[in-house]
Amino acid sequence: DLFNDWGIGGEKENGFLLLLDIDGEDYYALCGTGLDSTFSAGMVKQYNDQYLEPDFAARRYEAGVQKFFE
Repeated sequence: DLFNDWGIGGEKENGFLLLLDIDGEDYYALCGTGLDSTFSAGMVKQYNDQYLEPDFAARRYEAGVQKFFE
């Protein structure tokens, strides 16, 4: 709902939402349907595990997000 409410990705639905829940110690990654052919669910999980998780676990949130999107 948040993805749609904020209009992430516009009409092409090609946006990407990375939501960090610092207090809950969790994060969520979701790509718009316009990116389904580019980013599979498995690929997004791999990006989470490889680029975000190590820094997130160490509370270096900004570094993890930057690596994820680079």
